[in-house]
Amino acid sequence: MSAGSFSWGVQVTDANGVSTTGTLTLTINAAPLVITTTTLPVGQVGVPYSATLSATGGVTPYTWSVVSGSLPQGLTMDPHGVISGTPT
Repeated sequence: MSAGSFSWGVQVTDANGVSTTGTLTLTINAAPLVITTTTLPVGQVGVPYSATLSATGGVTPYTWSVVSGSLPQGLTMDPHGVISGTPT
């Protein structure tokens, strides 16, 4: 099942044949967003490098960004979580 709100009509009938209807709504939340990449491959100066970050949960598509520190010179990270370039 995917995340979202789902509504449907229901009816209940008792032993005397009396019935009533109502609407129910169930909200399904997405799983918590978790970064699953814990280590990156070793790079080497002057050798092209590429690594893709991974996450689970939340709602895709994901957008990645650097929020602290900096990547080694010559490397960049795109919004899809791909770190690439040639370390200098």
